[in-house]
Amino acid sequence: MRGRQLFEDDEASVHSSATETVQRTIRKEADKVVLPAFPNRPQLQSWRRGVARALVTASAYTDSAEVAWVSEAFNRSKKFEDFEDSGEERFQSLDQKMAVALHGIMKASENKARLIIDLLTVKEEQLFSRGKLATGRAILWLINEHFQTNSTTDHAYDLMDLTNMEWFGDGITEMNNFRCLWDLAINGMHPRLREETLTDILYKR
Repeated sequence: MRGRQLFEDDEASVHSSATETVQRTIRKEADKVVLPAFPNRPQLQSWRRGVARALVTASAYTDSAEVAWVSEAFNRSKKFEDFEDSGEERFQSLDQKMAVALHGIMKASENKARLIIDLLTVKEEQLFSRGKLATGRAILWLINEHFQTNSTTDHAYDLMDLTNMEWFGDGITEMNNFRCLWDLAINGMHPRLREETLTDILYKR
C-alpha cells in the first residue's frame, strides 16, 4: 500500500514538473528580436521598456524572466565587461539576436548613435582579439550609460582622463581606435577645453 502511494506521489510530481515546463516553453523562439527605433534622451525610459517587451515577445519561454535579465544592463554600478557572458543558457541565443538588432537600429539612427558606435567599435576589436564579440546586454549597457552620463551635469571625462589616455600604436587601426576614444572623451567634457590645450595634450601622446 505504501509502495503504491509512493509511486502515485512520484507520478504526480513528474506530471506537475512536465506541466510547468510546457507552460514555460509553449512556443518557438523568434528568428530575430525586433527593437524599437534608437531613442532620444526623453524617450529612454519608454525605449528600455520596449526592449524588454521585445525580448519577452521573442522568447520561447512565457515567464517573462527576460525583464529582470535585461534590466541588469541598466544598472549603473555594472561595467561593460560584466556582460561578456549572457548568463543562463536560455538567454544566450536572445542575447546574440539582440546584439544584431542593436547594431541595426544604431546604424539606422545616423548621427544620433555616432559616439556610441565609435566606442563600441573599439571595444569590439578588443573583444575580437580574444575570440569574443560584444553581447546584446553589453551594447545595451553602453547605450544606457551614454544617455545617463550626458543627462546630468557630471561628465564622464576630465583633464586627467585625457592626459592618461593610452596610445595604442602607430598603425592605422590603432590610431583610428585612439581617435574614437579621444573624440568621445572631449565630447563628454563640460565645459570643453580650449583647442590650444587639447592640441598640447594630443601632441604629447
